[in-house]
Amino acid sequence: MRLFIALDPPTEICEEISDLQFPSSQIRWNNTDQFHLTLAFLGEQPENRFDELCEQLTEIHFDPFALKTHDVGCFQHGALWLGFESNPILLRLQKQLAHKLRSIAIKLEHRRFHPHLTLGRCRSNPGPAVEHLQHRLNRRRFEFGVDRFLLKSSVLRQDGAVHQVEAEFLAD
Repeated sequence: MRLFIALDPPTEICEEISDLQFPSSQIRWNNTDQFHLTLAFLGEQPENRFDELCEQLTEIHFDPFALKTHDVGCFQHGALWLGFESNPILLRLQKQLAHKLRSIAIKLEHRRFHPHLTLGRCRSNPGPAVEHLQHRLNRRRFEFGVDRFLLKSSVLRQDGAVHQVEAEFLAD
């Protein structure tokens, strides 16, 4: 199973965020059901580890918190993102998860945590797309409460990834 741990914005927030997207032959936009904030990407995991993984994740404790979007940008590989304001509870949660996963020998990527939703992928020069997104975002911000994190599976298809919730873990 290809797994990751994420936070999903509420459906109504995803619909509002999708209003930032605009017609472009250079961008493949994500559907709203693909919007998520990845806390940890676990990659391919044997199905026989699923129960152990869930058992470990139930030991993660955190208080509910709010997330607020902040800016837009683009990663080097062309992913257009909507970023979030810094949040100490989110950062603590992500660190707890990384520590717990490494303690059961799950290898994680060694890159700095950059909380974001991927809006789409740009095929070529992303500069104009980012400028257009900034203009559409203007001073608009999206805010939502977080009271759970999700263990999700991902199946890669030609028309994009299909994500499914495998388990959810509630805040204290």
